[in-house]
Amino acid sequence: ERWNASLFAKYYSLKVRGPIATDSNATEFVPTSRSEDALGYGAAATYLIIPELQAKLSYEKAYRLPTIEEMFGDEDLEMGYIGIKPEKSHNANVNLSYSGKFNIHTVYAELGFVYRDTRDYIQRNIVDISGGKSAATYINYGKVMTVGNNITVRYNLGEWLSLGGNFTKMDVLDN
Repeated sequence: ERWNASLFAKYYSLKVRGPIATDSNATEFVPTSRSEDALGYGAAATYLIIPELQAKLSYEKAYRLPTIEEMFGDEDLEMGYIGIKPEKSHNANVNLSYSGKFNIHTVYAELGFVYRDTRDYIQRNIVDISGGKSAATYINYGKVMTVGNNITVRYNLGEWLSLGGNFTKMDVLDN
C-alpha cells in the first residue's frame, strides 16, 4: 500500500523508403531504404513516505527516432540526411510531491530532478546553399548531458478557483 514499482520495455522500429537527391539542385534522385531496430527499457517506483508525501524515482534507456524531415527534408528549407542515427539516452528522474487538503483548500507541490545522458544527439544546423539561400540540415552531435530541475505548485479553493504554475530549468551541456 505504500509503494508501487513498474518495469517496462519499448521496441523501436524504423523502416523508411524514398527518393534521395543525388545533386544539390535536386534534379536527379535514387531510391533509398533504411531500417533501424532498438530495444528500450526502464523502471519506475513510488513510495508514500506519509499519506501526503510521495517519493518517485524512474530510469529509462530511451531512443528518439529521426523524423521524416530529418531524414528526407521538405524539398524547400529542410535538407534531410538519410543516414542520421536515432538518439540514445539514459534518463533518470527523482521527484518529491506533497498533496494536502484542508477544508475546501487543496495544495499540491512537487520538486523534481532530471538527468539525461544523450548519445548521437540530433542537432539542426543552418547552412548556406547556392544563390545566397540558407537551409537546415541535421547531424548527430556526439554526447550531450542535460541536468535540470522543476517545481510545480497548485492551489484549489473548492471547485471555484484553481491556481498553479511550473518552473523548469534545464542545463544542456556539450560533453
